[in-house]
Amino acid sequence: MDTKNDKKSAGIPMGESELSSLCERLIESDVSLTKLCLFDRNVGDAGAARIADAMHANRTLRWLDLQRNGISGLGAACLAGALVEEEEDDDDDDDDHDHDHDHDEDEG
Repeated sequence: MDTKNDKKSAGIPMGESELSSLCERLIESDVSLTKLCLFDRNVGDAGAARIADAMHANRTLRWLDLQRNGISGLGAACLAGALVEEEEDDDDDDDDHDHDHDHDEDEG
């Protein structure tokens, strides 16, 4: 049995400065990032919270892979909060359109 082929390669850990730079860029610019893969980069809970903050500011991200990053329920809750807020914002937009439609029906 060849054990070197059985070993899984570890991802390259993402340093604090790299993660900060990524999140700042998402927050401060008009970047339209829709897909981000950070698989096995040792992001952890603190990194997940920073990504969640960036997601609050930049709503273009639609696909995010954070598998194998040592994220606990705390980090997951931060990310879920960003997703729930986005969904609520979308629902508010839909409600506004519904009210506009109701108003049109009253006129005609």
